[in-house]
Formats: sequence, C-alpha cells, structure tokens
Amino acid sequence: MKKKYLRLAIIVGVVLLYSALIIRNELNDSDHSQSQNVVANSGAPTSEPSDISSPSPQVEVSKEFIKGVHYFGNEWPVNFWSSDLSGAGNDFSKIKNDGFNTIILVIPWGEAQPHISPVSYNQDLFGRLKMLIEKADEKGLKVILRVGYAWDYSPDVEMSHVDRVRKLYTDPTVYNAWLDYIKEIYTQIKDYPNVTMGFITWEDFWGVVDEASNTTDPAARLEFSKEIGFQTFLKNKYTLSQVSEKYDSEFSTWDQVPTPERKSEAFALFYEFMDSEIVNRFFVPAQRVFPTLSMEARIDSDPIDMKDGSIYWYSHKDTYKLPGAVYTAGYYSPAMGAENNGNEDSAAEALKRQQDLFKTINQNLDGRLFFIDQFLYMDNTPAFNHNTKVKLSELNSFVEKSAAALNKYTNGYAIWNYRSYAASTVYNPSFALKDKGWLVSGEAQVVKNGDEDYSVLLSEGGTVGQSIPKQRDFYSGFGQNVKLSFIAKADKEPAKLSIKIGDEVVVKEVTPEVENYELEIPIDKLKDYNLSFSDLNGEVQIDDIKLYSFIQEGNVYDFEGNQGSALTAFRNLNSNSGKQQKKLNGFDANAKWDETLEGSTSVLKGSYQIEGDSGSKYAWVGQVSKIQLEVTPNSSIDIKGSVPVSLYKKSNSQFKELKVDIVINDKIIASQAFVEDGELSFHIDKEQIKKVIGESTSVQLTLQANSAVNPAKAGIGKDTRDLSFIINSINVT
Repeated sequence: MKKKYLRLAIIVGVVLLYSALIIRNELNDSDHSQSQNVVANSGAPTSEPSDISSPSPQVEVSKEFIKGVHYFGNEWPVNFWSSDLSGAGNDFSKIKNDGFNTIILVIPWGEAQPHISPVSYNQDLFGRLKMLIEKADEKGLKVILRVGYAWDYSPDVEMSHVDRVRKLYTDPTVYNAWLDYIKEIYTQIKDYPNVTMGFITWEDFWGVVDEASNTTDPAARLEFSKEIGFQTFLKNKYTLSQVSEKYDSEFSTWDQVPTPERKSEAFALFYEFMDSEIVNRFFVPAQRVFPTLSMEARIDSDPIDMKDGSIYWYSHKDTYKLPGAVYTAGYYSPAMGAENNGNEDSAAEALKRQQDLFKTINQNLDGRLFFIDQFLYMDNTPAFNHNTKVKLSELNSFVEKSAAALNKYTNGYAIWNYRSYAASTVYNPSFALKDKGWLVSGEAQVVKNGDEDYSVLLSEGGTVGQSIPKQRDFYSGFGQNVKLSFIAKADKEPAKLSIKIGDEVVVKEVTPEVENYELEIPIDKLKDYNLSFSDLNGEVQIDDIKLYSFIQEGNVYDFEGNQGSALTAFRNLNSNSGKQQKKLNGFDANAKWDETLEGSTSVLKGSYQIEGDSGSKYAWVGQVSKIQLEVTPNSSIDIKGSVPVSLYKKSNSQFKELKVDIVINDKIIASQAFVEDGELSFHIDKEQIKKVIGESTSVQLTLQANSAVNPAKAGIGKDTRDLSFIINSINVT
C-alpha cells in the first residue's frame, strides 16, 4: 500500500537523557572550580575479554568538517530499527541537497544485543544498518554511529537498560557483554570507508548518579557505595581523614563510607568517581575494540552545596581529554549559561555566550577536535520550558551566525530535529518486521505491498493489537490527550474498524482511498496504552501507526515533511561552515576577527580588546606585548600606532618621556622616544631582520615601553587597565 505521505521523525534526547539536567556550563565554573584528576578505575568488576588487553590499532579518523543530522527514518530512535526504512534513499538525497554531509545512526544496546548470557545479536538490525550505510555512501554521505543508546521497545530484550547499566558496575558478565557489543558493532562496520567514527555518551551511564542522588536511607547508601566500587575509588585517591573532612563525619574504616547525600559538599566526590568511571571503565576499554570511538562529554557543570551555604559548580572538563581520541563530542543549547527563567534572549546575546562557551571548551581539549553531536538550537520539550530560548524572530539569524564560532572552535555539528517527530509508543509501527511485537488473530495477516513496504490486512473478525505500557509515553505527564494516527484503506466498499486504546473504544469508517486517520483520547482516562484494531466488516489495510502525546518541533522540516522556517538558515549555515579559518601573520585592528583562528588578544599577547569605528580601529597594549611572526630573509616589518603622552602628563605633571623598544628574538632592533603625543611608526627592513633570524623562519616580536598608566588608579578616569600606547597594525611584507 503506497503511503499518502512519508513522515520522518527526529528525537531531541533531552527529556529521556537529561532528566536531572541543570543548565549550567563552564562559564559558571571559571571562577570557582578546581582541577579534578581522573584516576584509575575503582576496583569493582572490570574483567575484559582477553582480546582487548592490547592498545587499539591506529586507524585514520576523518577530519572533514561535520555537518550532520541524526537520522531516524519514519520514526524516532526508540522504535527506529523496527520501522519502515524504504524511504531512506530519498531522505538521504534531501539531506545531501540541504548541505549536510553526515548522518548519525543511533544503535540501542538492548535491541542490538538482546541477550547477555549467553550473548546474542540482532542480525536483522545489523543487516538494516549495513543497508543504510551503503545507501548513505551512494548519496555521498558519511556515517557516524552513536553506540550504547539506552532506549528501545524491542520485545526480545531480556534485561532493561536500567538494570544493565547498574550491573555494569557489579557484574562482570554484563560488563563483558557490553564490551562485546561495542566490538561487534565495529566488526560489522569496519570495512565501510564512509563510516568515520562512533561515540558513546555520558548520558547512557548517568543512572547511577540519579540513584546516588535519590537514595537517602543510610544503610542503602552504604550498600550502594560498596556495590559500585565507590569506596575503593576513594581509597585509591584520598586518605580516610580527607574523606571524613569532606563528609563532615568521622570514619575509622573505608567500609563505613556511604555514597554522599546529594545536598552535601561531599557529593563532588561522587562526580569525581563518575568522571573516572566513564573515561577509564567505559571509554578506554571500548576504544580498544572500536579504534575510531569518541565520547560525548558532560558539558554542564553541576551544583555542589558547600558547608558555608554557597554553591560551587563542579566541572567535568577533565573528561574532555579522552585518551587516544581524535575527537571529543559534546552538546550545545542556547540555554547554557543563561538565566533560564522562561525568558527569551536576542541572537546577539546567545551568540556571545556560545562564543565564550566554545572557547572555554576548546581550551580544555588538549589538541582534540570538538564535535557538537547535539546542536539544540531550539527546544519545545515540556520539561524544559523554563530554559532560556532565542527569540523566534531572531532564530534564523542565530543559526546562520553560529558559523563563526563553529568554524573557529569546532570541527562540526549535528542536529536532532531535521524534521519534527512524534514520540510514538508503537513498536514495529509499519510492519516492516512482519508481525513481530503484534498479536494477530482471526482474519488478519501481514501483506507485502512493494519491494520493502508492508501493511496488515484485516478481514471481518480479524484483529491486530499490541501491549503498550503507559510509561512508554515519556510525555504523558505534560499533555492532555494521546493521539492515534494511522494510514488505512478499505478494499472496495467502506469498512468499519473498532479501535481500542486502553479501555476506550472508538469506531472509525475507512474509505477505499488511502487516507490518514486520527483520533484523540484524554490521557487521564487511560491506565495503559494497549492498542488494538478489529475489523467489524469489509476488508482494511492498516499501516504507519503512531500513538503519542507530544511532537518535537524543529522548524527545518515540519511533521508533514514541508519546508520549515529554519531550512534556509541551515542551508546558509552549511554553506558558510567548514571553511578554513585564516591564520594572520601580523596584526590589523581592522581585520575580520570573526574569520580568524585566534582572537586579537591571542595574536598580540598583552593587548586589550579592539576599539573604535570600522576603518579606524585600534588596540591599547600594556607595557609589554608580544606577537609571533613568520618571516624570510627578504621580509620587512611595519608597525603603526600612536602614543598619547598627554595621558601620562595628565596623571603625572613631572612625566618626561615614553620610550618604546622593538625587540626581535630578545635583541633590541629599534627604539623611539616620545615627549608629546605622536604617531608610532617603525620600519624594520630585511637587513635588520637577517641579523637576528638566523636559520629560523618564525620570530617573536616584542613591543616594550618604559611606563604605563592606569587611569582609575591615577584618578583621571574609570579605566582600570594598565595602558602604554596604541597599536593599529603590525604587517609583514
């Protein structure tokens, strides 16, 4: 049965994965954080398969600028691998035409590896994975894999993800199965050159933090501390007296130390433990079997309640320096560092925070490339309505102007919401896996309508149904109604369907035309979402079933597949991102600094931020400023600026002169003395340069003065900077 329209559903993972998220970031942390050392793992079960003990082989990782979308076909990641993928080729063509070069595929642990003891794999999933990789390659798209994803509806999974993650700390069988799952994915995809890398994420391991935060019973906290290896971690890093001081308690043995209470200063120790575990227990061993693996680090800082009543923001920045990784992944939202009181910010305000955040992250990467796997430019998730948003009228401007910071500080980004999605609770919603997950009875059967298209055919008395617990709907606590939508077609004459959701029954008449049908039921009437279709008369085909209470909007393509208001902005962003940033050989106050690899104060160290109007900009410098220049024996250097001697005389009537020296590689090349306001102009010719450069082609040029004035301290102004003179340009010719 040909569908009336194709729906592509995308999930923003924050409601599933950031349940305890407090939007803060490194900007909040810079003044009051201290370095946290990631140490060896805690000593809880860590046995590994014997073939991963050696270092991972050196495998080339693509460094092409990433412009990506998460791809979930006609559904969302929770039921993606059971959905109809027949439209993937057309989808990939559209993605490519919109300027993206990469798709990200999310692979749930449970659905890929349903059984842990003994280990078993979902070969159908791997077959579909390879098909998507090959189709992406045909369309000129790279592929990145997110592995270890927490959520799926597969009926074959023998242990819930919550239990699996908990047992990663306590059960060697589960831990080894997880490593084998990572290895199996790499084995399946390693021969596909368009698969550039994979990544795990802190999000999928965070359940133990939630458990530690919510466990208040002292005995349970003590048992939990022993089980997960927290006591061993502390013993390997601290003395017992240091831990006692942190807890404000007196411990005489290590087995007396529980997990800390959430509203205590000691909870910082648990974050240290998690940072260590995520890197050393999970990432490092996983990378040995998946050599191109990276990890999404936790960018948010977390609040710690100090004994004096203040709040200290704990930073996870040490996890950015992933051993052996080319990339560190991360996520981004305009809410990071904002007020988050339900307010809206201008694009300019959000872009300033974005620039500062990316710069701070970049400074902690130790040379690794930064990839934003979730560029959450907007978010209508109900649980985060309080988060600061960019004004809708300025959202497109914000997206387009994000190119500057993305080019300067990252090697790419990906979005979740390429098209708006419905968070559907239905497994195998288009019968792509035949009747798997469905109870089919009476005159009912799954039929093939085309090469890759299936539907269920009901005759009179036939029924198809699925057991759906209400907790599958992550958004049921925020909406009023649950909506059912499906595509149906009667054979020749109109037919009647009895549709049951929970205990609510609705009868719909289906026409011989392919149509989309919808109905809504109040959520508070439902104890469960159990769904069934029963044919009362005639013959009916049913396909593309969705049952949901929330649609995540993205503004790129809407739920129906129509172009959204942000599509042009992302096309422009893709056109302008990934461009090589300029590396200046010199300094020009009037340069386009948003297009350079480094900011002006990084190029000319000891200078202050550029001031003045376009075409006549300048930068004040302190008493000593330095710049690294590339020269040849035929180069010359010209320095232009000005010296406001009157400022010195205003602060000190006895001031005589300001002397400025030009130093190259620690040798004074030229000097100039000023007794009144004047133009600063130096020309260093090639003969002077030849005398000092030797075999080197890189020189350090230093500008040093014999004095500086601080207007605020001198009582002649409010400026608190130490000012020597003004620089307009330093040019190498």
